[in-house]
Amino acid sequence: MGECEKFENTLCRSSSQSGQSGFVEFAPGWGILPAGIIWVQAMIKTAGEFILEAQKEIHCVDAESAKRLFDSSENAVIIDVREAGSVSESKLVDSVHISRGLLEMKVPKAIPDPDTVILTHCGGGGRASLAALTLRKMGYRNVSAITAPYRDIKKIFG
Repeated sequence: MGECEKFENTLCRSSSQSGQSGFVEFAPGWGILPAGIIWVQAMIKTAGEFILEAQKEIHCVDAESAKRLFDSSENAVIIDVREAGSVSESKLVDSVHISRGLLEMKVPKAIPDPDTVILTHCGGGGRASLAALTLRKMGYRNVSAITAPYRDIKKIFG
């Protein structure tokens, strides 16, 4: 294979000295197409991978620790990031519902103080973790994700 020029960040057009074309795979996820174009197969991240990455960057708490944190903070807010259907079936007494997809639009108005203690929760901890990371990136400094199943959180918070 000869010189290689970048093409749309993932493809590479190559000039071959022999002029041969055809498909040759030379590494998993890479290959040469007939016109001498090299392709790279994009690796798609799973939700689980995003959640694990988020949990490395945020503060995660179990339901009991979350309750202690909530009770010891005079301005704490619990954000339920589940979808409206789940919230209509059951919600925590003290929670505010802002689904994960609307955080960036609704939280600044609902919680203007970046030092507010914020606890996020969902059905199992995944969306709460992603939401907590988003809130941190927005500038909120005291955010924790409750990474327990909803039934355990409901038992403790009521």
